[in-house]
Amino acid sequence: MLGIAAELDCRPPLAWWPEDAVFAADFAGWRFMCDGTPIAATQAFALLRMGPAWDDAVQELAANTPRRSAAGLLLEEARQRLSDHPATPTDWTFLSGMPIVTPLPGEPPFSPIRIASDGNIFARVNLGPQSLASGERISLRVRYRAGTSERLGVYMRDEVSGVQSILDGPAGAIAAQSASGGAWSNIVNTVLGGGLHEVTATIAVNTSSAGWRMGLSPRSTVVGADVEVFGAMNEKRDRAGNWLLGQTNQPAEQLVLHLPEDDRVLEVQLDDGSTQSIEGVGPDHVLTAEGLGFAGRRFVIGGIVAW
Repeated sequence: MLGIAAELDCRPPLAWWPEDAVFAADFAGWRFMCDGTPIAATQAFALLRMGPAWDDAVQELAANTPRRSAAGLLLEEARQRLSDHPATPTDWTFLSGMPIVTPLPGEPPFSPIRIASDGNIFARVNLGPQSLASGERISLRVRYRAGTSERLGVYMRDEVSGVQSILDGPAGAIAAQSASGGAWSNIVNTVLGGGLHEVTATIAVNTSSAGWRMGLSPRSTVVGADVEVFGAMNEKRDRAGNWLLGQTNQPAEQLVLHLPEDDRVLEVQLDDGSTQSIEGVGPDHVLTAEGLGFAGRRFVIGGIVAW
C-alpha cells in the first residue's frame, strides 16, 4: 500500500489502509482516509505551487494543481530552465556546419524540425550560449524521432575553449561518446510510442565559460541523412526533470497534509521503494523536496503513513 496513515482502533472489512491508522493517503491509487472514513483528496491534502507546471503527459497544469503519475504524486523544488525555446526548434538559429533545417507540422506543444546532414558528422543546430561554471551539473532532456540517419547526437560544447562532450547512438540507445567537456551520467533512454523517443542525461562541465551551447545532430556523413527533433532543454540540476515549457521558472511545491491529530510519525513511501520516517508531526504538516533530501532531482511520493 502506498499512502499516508495514523492510529485507529478498528477498521471496516476489506479496508485498504494499514491497521491502527487514523489517516491514510494512497497517491498511486488516489484514495484517502481519515479516522476510518474515506475522504476526498481535497480533505486529505493541499498542493501549494505559486505558478503552473508540466506533468508527465506534457500538459500544463495551473497553480496549486497536483501532478499525478502512475507511481504517485510528483513533488519538486523550484526549477529554472537554462535553454531558450525548448519546444520550438524553429527558433534555434546558431548552426555548426551547414545542416539543412526544415520545419515539420506542429505536434502541440512542440514545433518540430528535421535536421539533415551536410556531409559533416558534426553538422547540427545549437541552443545558447549559456554561462556555466566548472563543476556545475547540467541535466538535459531531448525528444526526437529517428530519421534516415537512424541516430541522434547531443552536444555540450564550449565555443570558447573548444572542449565538448557528446552523446551519440541509434534511436533508443543513446550513450556517452566523448567527454572532453565533462563526464556524463544518469543517461536514460525512453520509448514514447509513435516512433518518438526521449533521452535524458547529466553532465558535470569542467570549464567555466559563457560560451556553452547544447547542440542536436543527425550524426551522419551522408548528405541528407536526418533526424526529427521535437524539443530540447537543460537546467542546473542533478537529474532531468519534467518538461518546463513556456515559463522559464517553476515555483517550489509544498505538500500540506491535513492530519487529524498532533504528535504522529509519518512514513513517507517513495516510488523507488524506499521510505523515510518523520516524528512529531501534526495537522497541516508541510513536506518539501528539499526537506526530504531530494533537491536537484525528480521524485514521486507513492504515499505516506502516519502512525
